[in-house]
Amino acid sequence: MRFKINKTAVLFWLALAVIIFLIYSRDLPFTHLEGSRLATVESLVSGNGFAIDNSLFIDTVDKVWLEGRFISTKPPVLSVLAAGLVKFLELFLPWDFRQAFILFGLHNVYYVAILFVFVVLPWLLSIYLADKLLKYYKVKHSYLALFVLAGVSLWAAYLGRFTNHIMAAALLFASLYFYLLRQKGGNKYLLWSGFFASSAVVFELSAVVWWLLLGWAWCKDYRLKVWLYLVGSLPAFLVHLALTFLSSGSFLPVYLRKELYDYPGSYWLSPQGIDAINQPTWLYFFNIIFGTHGLFFYSPIYLFAIAGMWRGWKNKHLRFVSILSAIGILSFILYYGFRTSNFGGVAYGMRWFIVLVPVLWLWFVYYLQNQEKVSALLIIALLWSGISVLVGIFHPLAGEVEIKPGSSIFFPWLAGALPFLRYLRLW
Repeated sequence: MRFKINKTAVLFWLALAVIIFLIYSRDLPFTHLEGSRLATVESLVSGNGFAIDNSLFIDTVDKVWLEGRFISTKPPVLSVLAAGLVKFLELFLPWDFRQAFILFGLHNVYYVAILFVFVVLPWLLSIYLADKLLKYYKVKHSYLALFVLAGVSLWAAYLGRFTNHIMAAALLFASLYFYLLRQKGGNKYLLWSGFFASSAVVFELSAVVWWLLLGWAWCKDYRLKVWLYLVGSLPAFLVHLALTFLSSGSFLPVYLRKELYDYPGSYWLSPQGIDAINQPTWLYFFNIIFGTHGLFFYSPIYLFAIAGMWRGWKNKHLRFVSILSAIGILSFILYYGFRTSNFGGVAYGMRWFIVLVPVLWLWFVYYLQNQEKVSALLIIALLWSGISVLVGIFHPLAGEVEIKPGSSIFFPWLAGALPFLRYLRLW
């Protein structure tokens, strides 16, 4: 019996392996963002609850003072899950969590396991679901579409960082997967879609807009059964509320309680560097869409997703979902444009927009499906997006470059591209 080898598939998975190798063979990025979550993980594992005063990572600026103790500003669910993983691994390893960081730094087995389970694995599962969708709908250029999702979308530059964004995006992708296969699964898929959409909200609060819009989309075909979507959503929401209350004594997320940031010595009373940047609103909006941190500057491939959405609007069968998608994307941009001013702090590009990847990718696939051949313009956008990911992999902490006092402009892509080019020349 002879086995046929799909050379395209082999090259695709080889490319993903190279991406993972490039990230994990280098120094892993570490900022206050990771430190805040790891402080909670260490405290939970060592029996100190959510108080992080005695943690190795207490120097993080992402903390607040509450009732005589410091706690992380980050929602607790991800840290609690990571603490559970660490507790399990401690049964088999000779060092505890704290000792491993002291002895081996960031490349210790606990941290690498955390990154694999809560960052790399969700990314891989999204690719798996995407592959199933492409086969179900018999999409042309399927491996090109898969590589756009896996290798040239901004989240690939974050595979070495302990953040919530990739997990939230993967959960949203799972919810969309069950919605797109609704004719196949019916009521059961309603429950699963609700569960995964609400779980995305737990990891990224702003994803609530997608939970609402998906519920609206389900209403169109399953108006009398949409309560199943709500039932599926309950477990994740209840766990989130319970853990938020246990950690802070309130159901309101800590990072929304601005009064808790006001304590002696708080970094946020006099922020520095990128956190002190104060651009005019119009300039900030330009920069998060097309400029220094722009969604379409770092991933111009998704301009074709907008073209796909426009084509969807002209198709009467897809007009409703294209409108919902546009509402969701615009809501995200407006929310972060008006509510934030620091581009997500020490970050490469606009990390908060990683959650938009599943929706943008699906519309890119729709655009691709209606193309007879891949255009030169698309290839240029693909190459630029890929280069942006590589720059982020080789210089993930471009936002850490010192910003001159009084400066109102900072360009992470350029700050990362110069060291990247020097590396290529040496290599």
